Amino acid sequence: MLKIWIEKAINYLDHSLNPLPQELNELEWKESLSPDNKKLSKHLSAFANHPGGGFLVFGIEDYSARIIGVTKADAVHIIDKLSNICRDSLNPVVSIDHAIENYSSIPLLFIYVRESGVKPVHIKAGTI
Repeated sequence: MLKIWIEKAINYLDHSLNPLPQELNELEWKESLSPDNKKLSKHLSAFANHPGGGFLVFGIEDYSARIIGVTKADAVHIIDKLSNICRDSLNPVVSIDHAIENYSSIPLLFIYVRESGVKPVHIKAGTI
């Protein structure tokens, strides 16, 4: 089932990869999950504070923007870790949604960070 936000995310991804690869205010791509929880918390809170929220896309090389894909096992790990950070490290709690979609016939993990109705979203003191 296609989620209503996925078309918007794919459109942002198209614009961020072509003609010259560059991340956007609304979308960042990642090769894999960073081990730095503070950095992840900053990304999540920034998107939650951004009008309309934002998107993280996993399975794209950080520097070359080459599409490499993501495995289902990696996607489960990424979703679990980001969900835990949203619940345990941010105030107020941030809501995310996810989908694995093929892009150029390669599976990518799209994470939608919803705009928070209560702002500003910030990192809880003492959690990281």
